[in-house]
Amino acid sequence: MADIAARVGRRLRGLAKFMRGPVRIGRQVSAAPSRTRTLALDLALVGATCALLWAGIGLLLHQQRAYLLRESVQDSDNLVRAFQENTIRTLDAIDRTLLFLRSSYTADPDHFDLATWDRDAQVLDNITLQIGLIDANGLLRASNLGPVREPLDLSDREHFRAQRESAWDALFISKPVLGRGSGRWSVQFTRKILGPGGAFAGVAVVSVDPFSLARFYASLDLGGGSVLLMGLDGIVRTAAPVGAGMLGRDLGASPLLAAARRAPRGLVEMPGELMGAGDGTQIVSFRRLDRYGLVVAVGLDRAEVFASYVRSRAEYGIGGGCLTLLILLVGSSVIARRQALMRTQERLVRSQEVLTDTLENMSQGIFMVDAARRIAVINRRAIELLGLPPGLISAGASFDDLLRWQLRNGEFDNDAAVRRLAESGGIELTDSVYERTRPNGMTLEVRTRVLSSNRAVRTFTDLTERKRAEARISYLAHHDALTGLANRASFQDRLTHAVSVGRRGGTAFAVLCLDLDRFKQVNDTRGHDMGDQLLQAVAERLRASVREGDAVARFGGDEFAILQTDVEQPEAAAALAERLVAHVAEPYAIDGIQVSIGVSVGIALYPADGLTADHLLKSADIALYKAKEDGRGTSCFFEPAMDAALQERYALEQDFRGAVTQDRIDVHFQPICDAQSGRAVAYEALARWTHPDRGPISPQVFVPVAEEAGLVGALGRAVLRKACREAAGWPSDLGLTVNLSPVQLLDTHLAAQVLGILDETGLDPGRLGLEVTEGALIRNGEEALATLRALRRQGVRIYLDDFGTGHAGLSYLLRFPFDCIKIDRSFVGRLATDRAAEAVIRATLLLGESLGIEVVAEGIETGAQRARLVELGCRRLQGYLLGVPARDVAERGAPTDRDGGLETASSRHG
Repeated sequence: MADIAARVGRRLRGLAKFMRGPVRIGRQVSAAPSRTRTLALDLALVGATCALLWAGIGLLLHQQRAYLLRESVQDSDNLVRAFQENTIRTLDAIDRTLLFLRSSYTADPDHFDLATWDRDAQVLDNITLQIGLIDANGLLRASNLGPVREPLDLSDREHFRAQRESAWDALFISKPVLGRGSGRWSVQFTRKILGPGGAFAGVAVVSVDPFSLARFYASLDLGGGSVLLMGLDGIVRTAAPVGAGMLGRDLGASPLLAAARRAPRGLVEMPGELMGAGDGTQIVSFRRLDRYGLVVAVGLDRAEVFASYVRSRAEYGIGGGCLTLLILLVGSSVIARRQALMRTQERLVRSQEVLTDTLENMSQGIFMVDAARRIAVINRRAIELLGLPPGLISAGASFDDLLRWQLRNGEFDNDAAVRRLAESGGIELTDSVYERTRPNGMTLEVRTRVLSSNRAVRTFTDLTERKRAEARISYLAHHDALTGLANRASFQDRLTHAVSVGRRGGTAFAVLCLDLDRFKQVNDTRGHDMGDQLLQAVAERLRASVREGDAVARFGGDEFAILQTDVEQPEAAAALAERLVAHVAEPYAIDGIQVSIGVSVGIALYPADGLTADHLLKSADIALYKAKEDGRGTSCFFEPAMDAALQERYALEQDFRGAVTQDRIDVHFQPICDAQSGRAVAYEALARWTHPDRGPISPQVFVPVAEEAGLVGALGRAVLRKACREAAGWPSDLGLTVNLSPVQLLDTHLAAQVLGILDETGLDPGRLGLEVTEGALIRNGEEALATLRALRRQGVRIYLDDFGTGHAGLSYLLRFPFDCIKIDRSFVGRLATDRAAEAVIRATLLLGESLGIEVVAEGIETGAQRARLVELGCRRLQGYLLGVPARDVAERGAPTDRDGGLETASSRHG
């Protein structure tokens, strides 16, 4: 800024000298606009002359082109009208021949001789290839070409089928076909023959040479043009002069057919290739023959039509270019002389203009004070930043008057040092930089640069937004943006300070780590917006629950921390934790919806549980983990034994992660049996893990580990792949079921993964059943149902597991066509002692029968349970009595370990 001020000061001195007196800088009248206007007028004159020249050339060319277009349209319209009339005459003659033939035949079909009739009738000799009679079965029975020794089957031909299937008696014109009898291309014209009572008795047909329909026009010299006869079905019947190359071509997507369907006559442009005329564009006139469903069209080559126009355009272009060059040479010479005379005058004011623009568009305010302490130059931005009223600063205004006005209006009241500087004169003979805050809150940086001859330049920079941004950045660096609580870094600083104070004075304090219970369920089901509002409400309750000197922080997600100091410990920490658990558990009303959550609290005390900030936080976090493990909604103080237990669980998690990634998870299979025969009809796949050192680990242990470590998805895919690979080798009548976890249902790629594994292992999708629980559906909603529908469309069977334990089982049965319902083991276990349980089972079996859904009862452990279920009509049974989970389906036998064999709600995984 100092260098800028110096450079600007030098320019200001020159400006002040040039203008001979103190002024406020504004927009100065310049000589440049005069030279610019002169140049513009000269250029406009030259441009107008050239424009008139080219406008005249353009007008001539436009008139010539319009004349050629009118002539070509008239020619093509005359030709297409003649083509239309000739075609109608020909078609009328053909139809009369057919009607005559049919009348002659039906008068005496037993004695009718086609050859004699043709010789006597002598019709259509110049265009007819063949005249024939086809019987009701599609066999050619008579032809004017000679006796038919072996009837030719024409029942598949379009011209026969159209007459047989039509309820109307009308002329039918076929697409061009290659005749089986004549061996030549032809267009078939047919009329149906009716027997006694109006029954269909056959078809009278005239085969016409398609080229004869346009033979006259083929002899005309159309240049690059063409003629076309096309059906409203888009199929070309004949064309000239291109011949067979266009016969039968489908122009259904052409602009010609689209236009003919809209209007009975008209004009279109279309590629010559579509008219059989090669490259280029054709100007096509067409007429529609509604009575016969045909379109006649004549096309003229666009390039030939406008050939003379193209030649003229080139000639006019060369002449116009030469004249334009001459005009430009003369005009540039005149303009150059005129501009040279004005350039000298423009240089005199250019420096003033550039400096004025620079000063008026600077983001900084600036003024210069001369040796007499008068304001020689001041820009608009300085007046805005200083808040000066209009008219205060004028030519020759005193700088001291400005200072007095500022002192009277309290401009320097926020800083005594700046006020003293202003009272002493404001402009020192030394360079200075300071900041001051105006009464309106604006912060200005003021720089003064002393020049020679007791002159000075002062600049003003608005720092208000920068100061606000710095304050905002500082706030965000120490606070959580969502809740306004301290963040982890700020809390760490506060905790470190508390440790330092504790070391000096021996004061005990407590660190509390908090984690919300059931928050994820609210966030997933109600949306992140409600989750954010809930976190803000929790933050307010935490603030209200602590004393003014305590610190509350949010670490991220639903994790919070509190530092409690200057009170008796551990009693105060226990009381605070109890208060927090109660306050957070009270219901919340958010957007008219009542939400309930809880909180778990872990407590660490200084100095007993740690001598550093990190150690205390770790201890409180371990205690929090223990509180959540004990059932949530409670608090727990840290104990040294907790650390060892956590380390052991962490080691187990690492071992389990390795088992999943290294494919060391086993899959055992438990049978689902037919109730009458006891034969297995399917097997349910269950995950099992044998630790290399600890031996078999219960699913009740490793499944929660998988959920906390985020390994449920990987575990599910591993079990599904192993189970499908194993089941692919079973007899084809054995099914397989695999459980889906709620986490897997959240995966948008689940359907693709399942189908990929089926493709990889070769297992038929119809043999795979996927089991989902009511709870999983409730948590995942419509997204889960959409995934299941996609799988079911591919043949995969869907089972509703644990039926009766949730709150929405019946509603989901109405919304999704499940293939099977599995009655929860809790009802089977109470079957002998609880009449309500038997009523639920009976109702479920009736419901399954009514909806056509298979029902499986699981958890059967006794013969009495099995017998009663069979009496109730249950056809599928599963449980410990019928078979324990085994590695191989051939190894089923009597159980030896009740806990290892029985499936539990937490042991099911797939």
